[in-house]
Amino acid sequence: MKLYIIALGLLCLVSCQSEQRAGMAPTDRTPANRSDAMRTAATPKVETHDFQRLHNDVNFMLPGETMPGFAASLPDKKEFLDKSGFSSDPRLLAELVGKTTWQQADQRYRSFMVANANHPMLPLFRRYASTVILRNLALLAEDDVAGKKAIAFYLGELAQVKGGVPAGIYYYGLRAMAGYWSKEQTRTYVSQVLAEHDSDKNFAQIKQMATEPEQMMTQMKAASDEDKQRTMQALMSVVGEEDDYLDKLRAML
Repeated sequence: MKLYIIALGLLCLVSCQSEQRAGMAPTDRTPANRSDAMRTAATPKVETHDFQRLHNDVNFMLPGETMPGFAASLPDKKEFLDKSGFSSDPRLLAELVGKTTWQQADQRYRSFMVANANHPMLPLFRRYASTVILRNLALLAEDDVAGKKAIAFYLGELAQVKGGVPAGIYYYGLRAMAGYWSKEQTRTYVSQVLAEHDSDKNFAQIKQMATEPEQMMTQMKAASDEDKQRTMQALMSVVGEEDDYLDKLRAML
């Protein structure tokens, strides 16, 4: 039963995965139209970058939270993100990306952090909003001094979350800092990220489901075949991408 609960939670996290890339609204499910939709939803003159193709599930889990707790608090978490101006709703995210620069989002982020310094859901905001600014608003593509300082700031923010950040965000962030951070700074950061990943019990459970599909399918016997297939595809996609970028991070040591 535990794996089934986790699977349902993961299905909630990844169901809008492809639609949210670069803020794309969830109405277009035609693969041939996705590239154009992403460019329209984001800044039209900027091509989609490699880092914007990373899996884009919204991880609503707080550090140390269990799946039953996650399910009960999900509405409050979505409301908290909406209040911040960094909504997890794909349509609102597309609107943010379409009309906001990373500099404007950066100001909004810092103001919200100060105003909600003691809020118990702040780790969720820190992880989600930092990722949106780096990836969806393409801060990772900036090459001037102000951009590099901002990238370093958000890498520091993500390091405080203690898990749940896509490994690809770390990888592209560190690659962007090449020449600005020393090799020792990079190695220290990578070591911290890998240590946090190794202690991330939620990802370990997700990976177990991907490597033991028969057990999960048995526990999902009440689900439709479509939901089972969609869940497994999401699992395999997330786990495969994470493993690839974790290997790339290890190569930086």
